[in-house]
Amino acid sequence: MSWKPCDKSKYTIYLERAEQCKEAATICFERRWWSACVINAIHAVIALADAFSVYKTGRRWAGQDHHEATDRLTKEVAAPGDKEVERYAKHMRYLIEIKTDAEYGDQNIKEKDAINALNHMKKCFEIMKPKFL
Repeated sequence: MSWKPCDKSKYTIYLERAEQCKEAATICFERRWWSACVINAIHAVIALADAFSVYKTGRRWAGQDHHEATDRLTKEVAAPGDKEVERYAKHMRYLIEIKTDAEYGDQNIKEKDAINALNHMKKCFEIMKPKFL
C-alpha cells in the first residue's frame, strides 16, 4: 500500500495548493502558455484528490501511479456508490492520461489541449468543493 498518514486538519494545505494550481492554470491560459496551463490543471486536480483523501481518511496517496491513486480514491476514500466521486475520477483520469506528454513530451501543447484540460479541471472543482463543507 502506498498511503501516507496525515493529520486530517492538514487537508486545508492540500486544498490551498489545489486552488493555487487552479489559479496558475487560468493565468497561464490567459498568457497563452498552453503547456504550463495543462500542467497546472493536472496538478490542481491531483492536489484536490489529496485534500479530499486527507479530509475523509487522514491519509494521502504517496505512490507514483496516479491511475492507481484515482482507483483508490473511488474504492477506499469515497463512500460506496458515490457517483460524484466517480464523475470526478473520470475527469481526473483524462488529465492523468495526458500528464506525461504535457510534462515531458516532445510535442507542443495546443490551445485546444489547454481548453480541454481547463474544462476537466473546472468540472473536478465543481464536483469536489461542496464535499468539504
